[in-house]
Amino acid sequence: MEKALSTILSAYPVGRREVLIPILQDVQDKFGYLPEETLNSIARHLQIPTSKVYSVATFYNQFTMKPRGKYHILCCDGGTCHMEDSAGIRFELNRLLSLENGETTVDGMFSLEVVPCLGLCHIAPAVIINGKIYGKLHRSGIAEFIEKIKSGTYV
Repeated sequence: MEKALSTILSAYPVGRREVLIPILQDVQDKFGYLPEETLNSIARHLQIPTSKVYSVATFYNQFTMKPRGKYHILCCDGGTCHMEDSAGIRFELNRLLSLENGETTVDGMFSLEVVPCLGLCHIAPAVIINGKIYGKLHRSGIAEFIEKIKSGTYV
């Protein structure tokens, strides 16, 4: 991990706090999350307090301090999705995967993140899995949907 982090940090000038977010993005791209032990090294490289790095890393939803699953599910809970039964979608995901908001399955296959809005009201209820949008979902079809993902046949 140290060598990979050194490679990332070496691409950025020392002491330039304005590159904090790009560094965090690169670290998360490399490791799949922001390991806590990397935050001190980033702070030293940028010559800023670790608390600043931590506050930025925890402020933005794009960053996570915990490893995500191979299939990261963003589930919308905005007003329109909620009215179209996003709670039912989450219930089925919980039932099928034993997964609550912010958790990753034991096998590392799935993680779930409930977000306030995905901006996909026109296809509510909606989820995003690994950047791919799925909308107009129905609670009754979630089991088949998850099976397709597990088998590698989802599109």
